Amino acid sequence: MTVSAFRLRDPHDGGLVGVAAFFTDITGHVRARQRLDLLHHAAAVLGESLSIIRTCEDLTTVLVPGLADLAAVDLADPVLIGEEPAHDGEHLFALRRMAVAGADGSPLPTGPMTLGSIDTHRATDIAAAAEAVDGSRAEAVSRGGGRAERAGRGGLVADLRRTATADGAQPPTGAADAAAGGTQAADARSPAAARAAGKRAADRQEADRQAADQRKADQQAAGEGAGATVGGPTAGALADVGTGARGERWVDPETPGQHGADGSGDAHAGASDASDEVLAWARSVPGAHSVMTAPLHARGILLGRVTVWRTEALEPFDAEDLTLLEEVAARAGLAVDNARRYTRERRAAVKLQRSLLPPALTDVVAAETASVYLPTDAARGVGGDWFDVIPLSSARVALVVGDVVGHGLQATATMGRLRTAVRTLADLDVDPEELLTHLDDLVLQLTVEADSDRPGIEDGAPNSLTDSVGASCLYVTYDPVTGHCVMASAGHPPPALISPDGSVRFIELDPGPPLGVSSLPFDITELDLPPGSVLALYTDGLVERGTGDVDEGMAELRARLLRADALHRPLAGLPREVVTDLPPSRLPDDVTLLLARTRMLPEGDRAAWTLAADPALVAGTRELVAGQLAEWGLHELTFTTELVVSELVTNAIRYAGGPVELRLIRAGVLICEVSDPSSTQPRMRRARATDEGGRGLYLVAQLTSRWGSRYTRHGKTIWTEQPLPDV
Repeated sequence: MTVSAFRLRDPHDGGLVGVAAFFTDITGHVRARQRLDLLHHAAAVLGESLSIIRTCEDLTTVLVPGLADLAAVDLADPVLIGEEPAHDGEHLFALRRMAVAGADGSPLPTGPMTLGSIDTHRATDIAAAAEAVDGSRAEAVSRGGGRAERAGRGGLVADLRRTATADGAQPPTGAADAAAGGTQAADARSPAAARAAGKRAADRQEADRQAADQRKADQQAAGEGAGATVGGPTAGALADVGTGARGERWVDPETPGQHGADGSGDAHAGASDASDEVLAWARSVPGAHSVMTAPLHARGILLGRVTVWRTEALEPFDAEDLTLLEEVAARAGLAVDNARRYTRERRAAVKLQRSLLPPALTDVVAAETASVYLPTDAARGVGGDWFDVIPLSSARVALVVGDVVGHGLQATATMGRLRTAVRTLADLDVDPEELLTHLDDLVLQLTVEADSDRPGIEDGAPNSLTDSVGASCLYVTYDPVTGHCVMASAGHPPPALISPDGSVRFIELDPGPPLGVSSLPFDITELDLPPGSVLALYTDGLVERGTGDVDEGMAELRARLLRADALHRPLAGLPREVVTDLPPSRLPDDVTLLLARTRMLPEGDRAAWTLAADPALVAGTRELVAGQLAEWGLHELTFTTELVVSELVTNAIRYAGGPVELRLIRAGVLICEVSDPSSTQPRMRRARATDEGGRGLYLVAQLTSRWGSRYTRHGKTIWTEQPLPDV
């Protein structure tokens, strides 16, 4: 209320004769300004986050206390995983309460509709309740599978004081005076405001009475003509307001066939059941006297609903409030749908990346491993972290951890190519430094390919939209026979070693340049690991903070590994325990952790001999092998193993000289190794019918399940594997 006062003066002598005052009710202007401010706030807040939960929470903070005392957001369950809700009318529509916000002192919903609970509807019920208010029907639109685009926004409003009276219940506490039209408490600021509010309440009551009389007459006529029955008294959930200035109409909650704007008698049949549901969850708030709800939809998809209550303010919601809620719901629907689509794409990228990674738990002869991978929550998408556990020849194992520069599908695709390349190179039994050299060449080739795919390269125009291809990698090999460990790093953080005495330290190694940066050589680090040691390989996302303080992150990782007590507990679940409760500033990048507990092969499962370069010793070698197999109870493998050893030892003595080392290993399979000082790799070929030689390796390949060779510091080693007979 504004007051403008003017002095009244006598036109003859100019004397003061009185005062003229003008009282102006500016309630409408103030409320209009408040609504515009709320819309501006909604436009600024909604859509800032691509998190569905955060978007729902932002929506409730926009509505409370600006429009209501309490707000709740319910979404269909498929939306939470990025999927579209089913649009079949008979399909159950499960709504999960995602966010609730109340003004100070406002009671939160209780019962079945608390935060996180599920309420089940049919999609047709929600649509019918919406059509009952704005009189608009869903238009069939041919859009991707027969989805329907609503012509109206379909908000609902209910005065719980009326529904309580219709059901024979008491009005909500604190609202009885307002239900009777008393507005003295709300308009105690001025007598004029009280009179204006009283007149509005009287006009509304008179309109209610006239509309009720007309609806009862129409209902009786419809019942006599068609034998219609009247719905139960609890159907009174909708009242007061339809579409306001767009064609305001009053909805009778007790009439099963609602009248549309065109006067059709049963244009909205079925809305009564939907309004019953509205009343059911509206009454879950004690003390609420007015409620509104509006659907959240975007791009023809019904995503959920937003509901607001008033418990403190005596004024019920009106048509302008409903219009405002629908405007905010429209913006929120787009924000929720954007978050849903991002969630779907992110889930697809994470699923692709996880499909390229090995199982979280592996158990090989050389080590027991457990791992965890946590994708980043950043909007840039998943990163290019990867890890692998690769069985090598002679019961050895390779542990790999890498990180591709960048995020998104490009980084994931590059990660997949690098992981495949690492497995291929590891199968060739190359040393760690040689493997990283080949991998560096591959990354350089990928960089050239990425540059050629950039737009503007053909005409020489610069382009910086595509990130350069690069990666870091740590490659570790471990031999369970000797306990010897060899590792090489390409710009990757050093691994942590948990010794059997319980101490934790980071292994000092030369990290070398990252992959794809230069063609510099890579150095190796060698050490012997006691049995039961635990290696922790990780990516930089675990130790790098937002400030870039890697030392602080490594110190925290060391403390976490000490608390985890990895030496005396099974590894399963330990990696996730180590990365649990990471500070939020630690998650701008993916997090990967691989724990490996090393093992030593028992002395009784291996045998070794050193032979001079004398062909006469081959016969005695066969006897040594037969005796060892008899001791192991592997009599079934004696003939084939003697034949393999005879061929390999003879070739080593003939073409490489001595000394020759022979080793048998029983580790799930029977492994036979022959090492010589020559650096010439054997090559299997198919001998012609007239050739006198060249059939030895072919015979070895036919008698064994796997065979191969690898370079060593002193020459090469040829190895074979045979499956052990079933016990």
